[in-house]
Amino acid sequence: MQDAIASPASARAANLRAGSGCAGHLWAAHHRRRELLIGGSTVEAVVTNKVAPSFVDRYLARTGYESQQTSEPIDPNRPDNLFEPAPGEWGADGIFKDRSSKHSPQLWATTHRVLVALAAAGTAGAAYWLVDKLQPKRLWR
Repeated sequence: MQDAIASPASARAANLRAGSGCAGHLWAAHHRRRELLIGGSTVEAVVTNKVAPSFVDRYLARTGYESQQTSEPIDPNRPDNLFEPAPGEWGADGIFKDRSSKHSPQLWATTHRVLVALAAAGTAGAAYWLVDKLQPKRLWR
């Protein structure tokens, strides 16, 4: 299973998410979050780096470069932007556009933490109730 690739559209959606309903306001500007992580793999990397930073450094030293490469051949006639902008309309999606996702469940959960907390509390309460109902009752003498 390969990791999902977050599309730049996910970042745009995060930046345009409006706290008051007005389009164009930055979600982060209306909330007290210093960082807004987009994508589950980003959260995994940040948490792992906080727990075991040397592990992440060694892992990325071994796999970081290769994991960003593809076996697909590159068109030798493709325009480049080394010395000047490439002609035409070029977006930020790149060659991974077909594998990227414009929606991030992790981003949704981050921007809707109250709903996630309520759903988790409701699920925990329902599980407790169900376990309590399924266990045979003991009679104390």
